[in-house]
Amino acid sequence: MNRLVVVSNRVPAPVAAGAQAGGLAVALEALMERRGGVWFGWSGEITASPGPAKTLDSGRVRYATIDLTQDEHDRYYNEFSNSTLWPLLHSMPELMTFDRRNAQVYRQVNERMAEALHPMLRADDLIWIHDYHLMALPAVLRARGVRAPIGFFLHIPFPSADMLASVPEAGALVRDLLAADLIGFQTANDVENFTEVACRIGDALRMPGGWLNVGARRVRLGVFPVEIEAQEFAAIAEDAWRAAPTERLRRSLSTQRLILGVDRMDPTKGLIQRLAGYRRLLETRPDWHRRVTFLQIAAESRKDVVAYRDLRTSVEQEAGSINSAFSEADWTPLRLVAR
Repeated sequence: MNRLVVVSNRVPAPVAAGAQAGGLAVALEALMERRGGVWFGWSGEITASPGPAKTLDSGRVRYATIDLTQDEHDRYYNEFSNSTLWPLLHSMPELMTFDRRNAQVYRQVNERMAEALHPMLRADDLIWIHDYHLMALPAVLRARGVRAPIGFFLHIPFPSADMLASVPEAGALVRDLLAADLIGFQTANDVENFTEVACRIGDALRMPGGWLNVGARRVRLGVFPVEIEAQEFAAIAEDAWRAAPTERLRRSLSTQRLILGVDRMDPTKGLIQRLAGYRRLLETRPDWHRRVTFLQIAAESRKDVVAYRDLRTSVEQEAGSINSAFSEADWTPLRLVAR
């Protein structure tokens, strides 16, 4: 069986079992434990002078990581990945910032990752690259002579051609992605958007069955929505139902209905809009006062990105405004847990 080599922006430390993790790590950890292979990416560490890749074997997985400098972290991760590409790919241009130097550092980090990964690769490996941080990597690996099969999966939406055109470097990243053999998306709409862009600026030709002809090569596009381990989630919910904090929550609610939201503190999650909808309910349906409580859990995320800090401030202000307007002595309509 071919060895699986997973490449992602961040590689979770194997000792951090049970720690808070992002959606990508949650989706991949169970697979890697079953399948085994190499998991390569950023260590999460910031250093003044990054050295060679570090490796750690745990079970069937070899974790291989590199460190970033502070400038790389700021420009590649905080700025271009999360302040340019993230809002661009979510079609939220009002949140987008752009600086050409950030785009250059983004590509430099992709090149440095390829430089560190290349010596570890075997000819028969299956290389699986994940998400918007590493859109340049397929082409960079090909330029280094890698001929092993490369798959790329985008965990977030892919926008229309007109939206993508708002960032000059985005077209080059589409062409970089076309160096992969298989490009996966969450929805059919994402595939259609990518196909349109690839044909318009990537010299690709649409073929039947989800294929693109790119010069002498063929690239396969596919829809692979990320699933969850349903049985594992059911077991967690069953355990939580019997836990002491859950019992305290039930007692505090008494006969009230509970509206529950659990999200990262992220502009794409619609937190402000959700609070506005709840305010509208309380304004128009006074018969629901003291009969419902909204518990919003918002895990802190990307604290170094201005848009995320601004969002937290706005969410906390709106939550305070709702409670100030509608609270009664024995009823708090909104509980916000942001940490």
